[in-house]
Amino acid sequence: MRDNLISKIGFVIVVNALVKPVWIFAIDRTVQNIVGPVEYGAYFSLFSLSVILSFFLDLGITNYNNRNIAKYSFLLPKYIKHLLSAKLVLCLLYLLILMAIGFLLGYEGSLLRVLFVLGLNQCMSSLILYFRSNISALQKFTADSIFSIADKLLMISFLTPILFFSFYKDITIDLFIYTQSVSYTVVLCVIAFYNYSQISVFPALAIKQDFLMIILKKSYPYALLTLLVSMYLRSDSIMIERLLEDGKKQAGVYAQSFRLIDAISIVGYLFAGILLPLMSKQIKNKANVKKTFIDSSKLLLWFVIVISLNSFFFAKEIINALYVNAPQSSVLVFSVLLFTLIPVGVYYTFSTFLTANGNIRLLNIISAVSLGLNVVLNFILIPVYGALGAAIASLSTQLLASIFHVYCVKKIIQIPFNKGYFIKGLLTILVLVFLNFLNGNFIVFNLSWYFLYLLFSVVVALLLVLLKLIDLNMNTLDLVSKHKN
Repeated sequence: MRDNLISKIGFVIVVNALVKPVWIFAIDRTVQNIVGPVEYGAYFSLFSLSVILSFFLDLGITNYNNRNIAKYSFLLPKYIKHLLSAKLVLCLLYLLILMAIGFLLGYEGSLLRVLFVLGLNQCMSSLILYFRSNISALQKFTADSIFSIADKLLMISFLTPILFFSFYKDITIDLFIYTQSVSYTVVLCVIAFYNYSQISVFPALAIKQDFLMIILKKSYPYALLTLLVSMYLRSDSIMIERLLEDGKKQAGVYAQSFRLIDAISIVGYLFAGILLPLMSKQIKNKANVKKTFIDSSKLLLWFVIVISLNSFFFAKEIINALYVNAPQSSVLVFSVLLFTLIPVGVYYTFSTFLTANGNIRLLNIISAVSLGLNVVLNFILIPVYGALGAAIASLSTQLLASIFHVYCVKKIIQIPFNKGYFIKGLLTILVLVFLNFLNGNFIVFNLSWYFLYLLFSVVVALLLVLLKLIDLNMNTLDLVSKHKN
């Protein structure tokens, strides 16, 4: 039976679409509305710091492991024995570095305690991602999809009665964080058991220094890439909180918009999680990776284009529907950040191809240049424009990075310019803009905004299919095909 790639991607997206939006919009958003922008802004900056420094939790091991197990699955018992041991040691190193940097940045008292618990959560999340890399490398995408939502599903189960049924009156950030800790602990235990069920021998944990040094030597470029990307994607909120007098409040405003962008970006992350092992195996087998790359890129990029444009025209309605007494600046920040979705879509497809192809040095150069630009722009724009300045810096940085990604991939696989496709694509975008223009200026459609949002999206989706701008018959038979690119 033909194994359809789009059905795998579709299953992953549907599973995550059922759970993660509930976490982001029903739970995380509600917590911010209850505790307020100042307290949540402080939490968000600490959370961002813990994410950036999570580079030390992995050092590229998970990415390297995923690529190699996808190619040579028989190595799993050997790798899990040594790499899991190394990951546990890195957890201790990470916590020491996190607390030291937190202290140097001026955090103290309860903030340091919160930072430590967030660090523990990151340790468990990193271990879960490592175990998931084994599962996806073995092409068990259904199991990987389930584990990708398990922690959020538990958090929703724990917090829903507290937030919406008054089971507990005193809602605090501490309660929010500790609930995450319990959920991560449960999922980590289950996924560890599942991993060991996939191997015939239960290997004892051990650190073989020579083996580990070989792995780290090969994986450090992936680690550097993780650090650079995390810094230019996540440092905004920290800089806002540290550079401004009302930094915690401004960080809270930024978090309102960033939450929405991060939620949509999950789709790109899920695409990359499937495409990396698939394309790695295709490249190894000298299969037709070019078609897989082009078809998946079209699908993801059209998704983010439609979402960003449609949301731009409904930005005020979206922000006001989600947040209590949201300031006008939230709408402006959200409107700018929406267009970062397009370069994010480019990143999750083009950089995944470059990773599968082993072009890590190129990716590190692109990320280093992007990080430098992002820091400079943030130092210039945040003191003047606050959270809006950070949004402008983020958009500028990611646009530059996307241009570099496209250029590098085109040099490798020679993607031709299709004039007919470009014209049909431009007309489709103009249809979406025209529909929103009519609604905004002439009130042609006397319907609720969320119904119009869905209606316009469906119209454009049908156009994409009818004009054959996306291919809904992507097939993974190429994985075993011997046809050359």
